[in-house]
Amino acid sequence: MKTNILGQTNLSVSCIGLGTMNFGALCDERESHRILNAFTSAGGNLIDTANVYSLQMKESPHFHSRGSSEQFIGSWLKVTKKRNQIILATKVGMEMNDAYPGLSGKAIKFQVEQSLKRLQTDYIDLYQAHCDSTSESLFETVQAFNDLKKEGKIRHFGCSNYSGSRLAESFQVARDHNLLPYSTTQSAYSLLRRIHVEQEILPSAQKAQMGIIAYKALGGGFLTGKYRPDSPIPDSPNSDVIVRRAFNEPSLKLVKTLEQIATPKEASVAQVTLAWYLNQSFLSSVLVGARSAEQLEQLLKANTVPLSQVEIERIDIASKLCQP
Repeated sequence: MKTNILGQTNLSVSCIGLGTMNFGALCDERESHRILNAFTSAGGNLIDTANVYSLQMKESPHFHSRGSSEQFIGSWLKVTKKRNQIILATKVGMEMNDAYPGLSGKAIKFQVEQSLKRLQTDYIDLYQAHCDSTSESLFETVQAFNDLKKEGKIRHFGCSNYSGSRLAESFQVARDHNLLPYSTTQSAYSLLRRIHVEQEILPSAQKAQMGIIAYKALGGGFLTGKYRPDSPIPDSPNSDVIVRRAFNEPSLKLVKTLEQIATPKEASVAQVTLAWYLNQSFLSSVLVGARSAEQLEQLLKANTVPLSQVEIERIDIASKLCQP
C-alpha cells in the first residue's frame, strides 16, 4: 500500500488508515483482531483509536465498556508482536466517566497512562486532542503534550475537530512559549461535506505543513451506494441521520456518477469514492472502518482502482453540487 509522510513528522503512514470506533461496539474482540490482521496483511500501518471508543455506542450489540477499542488493539499487539510495524494513534479529551475529563494538563497526563495500559505499549506514535475545549487554555494543553513527548510516552501529537482559527491560535501559543505545535489535524471530510475543511482548515494546516487525516470519508455509509430511493433503508446506527442529511437529489446524483465510473472498472462505489481521496495530495491518510475483515478487504482494494483526470474532475463537479 502507498505510504505518505505525515506532515513534518518522520512517520510514514499508509494512505488508508484503519478507524477502530467499531471495536467493542459493532465488533467483538475476535472480529476486531481479524480486521487488524486483514489491515496489516494488506500493507496498512496507521491504526487510529481513542480512549472513549466504544463508550459512544452503548446500544450496539457488541458493546463492552469504555476503552474497549484500545483494549482489543492491545491484546492483538500482545499476541502478534507487531508493535514496531504499525503507527499507533489514539485520542484524549472526551468524557470518560472518570475524574479526569477534558484537555487540562492533569487530564492528559492521567489519560495517557490509562491508554498505554489498555494498548499494552510504552509509547504512542500519535497522541491527539479529540476535540477542541475552551475549558482549559491552549497553553496548558499544548504544554502537556510537549511534556509527554519529552518523557518519551508519545512520539508526536496532533488535534482533531479543531477549527481553522483555533489551529492558528494554537500555533501562536506554541511560538509564544517556545513549544512544539500540533503536527497533525484530523477532520471529517467527504464528498458530501468538503467546504469546511477545504476553505477553513486546509489553509491553516498547509501553512503549518501539518499532516492531514480524514475521517467519515464514506459519509456514514451513504457513499457506498447502499442508500437508494427505491430500496429499503439499511439497518444501521446512523441511518436516520444519513437519510435526513444526505438523501437528496444532488447527493443521489453524486452516487450515480460514482456508480457510472465504478461499473466499467468492476469496482464498488465505496472503492471509487476512496480512490478519489487517494488522488487528493493534501491528504496524508484516509481512515476507514469496518464491521468485518471481509468488508475491510473490499474497501482496501480502493488502493488499486485507477482514476483518470477526467473521472476525478467528474466526481469533483458532482460533489460540489452537494455542499450545504
